[in-house]
Amino acid sequence: MSAEALALTISSLSQGPRILEVGVGDGLVAQHISECCPESSMLGIDLCIQPGRMFIGDSDRVSFRQQSVHDLLLEEPAPFDLVLLLDVL
Repeated sequence: MSAEALALTISSLSQGPRILEVGVGDGLVAQHISECCPESSMLGIDLCIQPGRMFIGDSDRVSFRQQSVHDLLLEEPAPFDLVLLLDVL
């Protein structure tokens, strides 16, 4: 999916969508989404050390955790409007 298509998909969601990116890696996709969709809030999780280390943006709306999906669901079962798994092995 292209960055433009992703931004269009997110903009079609409810106002202030809550987004989860699984396998966030360096955080560059999260940065692009936060720039294109300033009304969204986002959580990025990854098993790697220092997830989101390249992110430069609004840290009030975007956060990162070194965590598995399983552990996240045990802690925070609240729903997300969109879940992204991009380039995840």
